[in-house]
Amino acid sequence: MFHSQVFLRCWKKVSFVDAKTGLYGVFGDPVGHSLSPVLHNWFMRRFGINGVYMAFAISADRLQKAIQALPTLGFVGVNLTIPHKEAVLAYVDHCDLQAEIIGAANTIRIVDNRVDAYVTDADGFVLSLHKQQQRFHNASVVMLGAGGAARSIAYALARLQVARLAIINRTYSRAESLARFVRERFQLPDTKALPEGEQLEGLSSADIVINTTSVGMYPYTSESLVKDPRVFHNGQLVYDLIYNPSATRLLHDARRNGAEIQNGLDMLIYQGLVSLNIWRQDTYELRAADLQELRQVLTQELAAHE
Repeated sequence: MFHSQVFLRCWKKVSFVDAKTGLYGVFGDPVGHSLSPVLHNWFMRRFGINGVYMAFAISADRLQKAIQALPTLGFVGVNLTIPHKEAVLAYVDHCDLQAEIIGAANTIRIVDNRVDAYVTDADGFVLSLHKQQQRFHNASVVMLGAGGAARSIAYALARLQVARLAIINRTYSRAESLARFVRERFQLPDTKALPEGEQLEGLSSADIVINTTSVGMYPYTSESLVKDPRVFHNGQLVYDLIYNPSATRLLHDARRNGAEIQNGLDMLIYQGLVSLNIWRQDTYELRAADLQELRQVLTQELAAHE
């Protein structure tokens, strides 16, 4: 099902649509809250691309038919969001190595009627760190969550050559399962799940804490997985993949106790840019002024829907 309100917003923001306009979009369920149309239509204008990006509400039982229809309908590419990132791998012709390793995809490219799958979350996370990347080398990291996003972040952490990774999850068995997966697939041997009795010590001693869950996301802004903010301290970096609100309770608590903080807005931007480069087979880059403008555009869009 096509999301008409998103379409109207996109239609107003593109300069023209003709027979040569490239079709792009995002498949998800739900998808009405997605910032991807705003993000990618900004990219289209900024880089002079004759394309339009729209949001499509695709239920899980219709995903296969939707993917199979992409070449026929002339799509250049689409993104996948919840709940399709893992399921889509069964319906594509080719899987990029990174998507195969992680076991999920968020980007589809159509070339000569072939449907190829990629994942851009790990690259987006690494690029979002900017000058902080070196900080991760040999660092001790605690990651909150053990879902699909956590898997991509763990892959990025392995690439950044962290020394240790500890995983905290509400369901301990899922943390154990992900830790085993990371050790075996990402070659990060010092990875473990933290039982409840070791979590405060683990958080206190960590150089970096990363929240990969939706806990604290709007409208549940009073929630946090870390109940004792005293675990945060000077010299620590706390990164929350959530970007709405711009500062979750987790980030507020961390900042009050002296830690540096970062939200997930830049990761959203850069994973989208990586997707665009995959679709276009190009190397588009963002200048500092572009990044600042795009942050403002997305922040305004978020505020308009609160």
